[in-house]
Parts: sequence; C-alpha cells; structure tokens
Amino acid sequence: PATVQVPDLTGRTLADARSTLEQLGLQVGATSPDTSSVQPENTVLGQAPAAGGTVSAGGRVSLRISRFPPPPTLPPLDTMPVDSLRPRSVQ
Repeated sequence: PATVQVPDLTGRTLADARSTLEQLGLQVGATSPDTSSVQPENTVLGQAPAAGGTVSAGGRVSLRISRFPPPPTLPPLDTMPVDSLRPRSVQ
C-alpha cells in the first residue's frame, strides 16, 4: 500500500491540521487534551506519528491538543453564613 509522509502539525490549529491531513488523504485520529499548555486553545501540541514519519494512505494521525482547564467551581454564596463572606483583616 502507498504511504504518505506526515507533515509537522505542531503550532497549527486543530481545523488547519485537519484540513492539511485531508489534503494528503489522511485523517485525524485520536485527540487528547492537554490543559498544561499556554498555547491558545485548540492548538496542536504534539502528534503521532511524528513529523517526517510515514503512515498508510487513508491512515490516521493522533493529535495532542491544548485545552484550557475548566474554571474553578465556587460554592453557592446564598447558602453560606454571612460571617464567612465578610473580608478578614490581614495581620
């Protein structure tokens, strides 16, 4: 079967990476989120196979994608005692 050389997709948006792969006759495989990155959301941080590797025509390339961590959850303020809502002086 024919093989295709995998391009470097790191730093591209997920949409751009998908488009690039489709133009080469490849598909996006599994995507895994990475919340530790400072890159904009939906940026490709890594891939398998690596750039320069080969995959069978029609094959899949797995991507590690930047995701922002979920916002912290706060307790509902209407159920907390009023004293706990007052600022405390710093000593």
